[in-house]
Amino acid sequence: MEKIKVVYIAGYGRSGSTLLERILAQLDMFVSVGELRHMWQRSVVENQLCGCNRPFGECPFWQPIMKEVFTTSAPYSIEDILSLKHQTDRIRFIPKMLFPRKSCSTKTYLNILRTLYRVIHEHSGGRVILESSKDISTLYLLSQIEEIDLYVIHLVRDSRAVAYSWQRKKLRPEITTQKTYMPTISPGTVAIEWLARNFLVEMARPLVKGYRLIRYEDLVTNPESVIEDIFDMLNETSANLSFITASGIQLDKVSHSVAGNPMRFQQGHIQVKADEEWRDSMQRKQKWFISFVSLLGLIRYGYLS
Repeated sequence: MEKIKVVYIAGYGRSGSTLLERILAQLDMFVSVGELRHMWQRSVVENQLCGCNRPFGECPFWQPIMKEVFTTSAPYSIEDILSLKHQTDRIRFIPKMLFPRKSCSTKTYLNILRTLYRVIHEHSGGRVILESSKDISTLYLLSQIEEIDLYVIHLVRDSRAVAYSWQRKKLRPEITTQKTYMPTISPGTVAIEWLARNFLVEMARPLVKGYRLIRYEDLVTNPESVIEDIFDMLNETSANLSFITASGIQLDKVSHSVAGNPMRFQQGHIQVKADEEWRDSMQRKQKWFISFVSLLGLIRYGYLS
């Protein structure tokens, strides 16, 4: 049986994963699905907007997929799947995922994920599935599915820039019933989680077929080089990157991404440049505190060289 090739963008939130996903989604070889980990609740239950700007329940890409997934996964309902996800897809359960003898809930949820990715693969014509959930527990779960060839893009951004971004209020346009903002997270929490989650991604390297460390700062300054590096990881030939110009990126292809940064809805020409506002606007005490807490990571990823 042909293996399903999945490229998983891992790391910490607000590191540019949606931008990277939108860039790669312009290439025919990829089918972009967004943060698939959140699909069950946000898309299936809450019917939030797909990246195509339609409610999930009206999306022509996702509806036949969902119909087949729930038919194949019967008798499990969406409530059952959410319960299984809660029992399985969490960081504290990572050790259990790695045991040869898995719990019943883990086996069941893995089978549902196996079905989901297989159906997406078939309905997309065998293209590479591009997944930007970032969550570490989902990464470890996918590494346990033998039918998947899992490649990881480990996307890293300066922890101080990430912490500053998490303090901004961002509207969630995918929720149309009311005005809702993305959550904010304290700088101290971001610094601790940024360090821990990035190290957990590195620990997963032996479990996946391919791995590339990419810095957000390199992505926005030289996206062509980053894409070439990803193609090298996938052992694929170079693609036509004419949509990337000196002035920005042309986003013409609509993706059917579920969940993610609001920029997944943008179309047309966008300017791409490093967001360095934090350097002048973040309080000096916060900078020093975040730098101290995440020092090992800042050194490892070249931010204090």
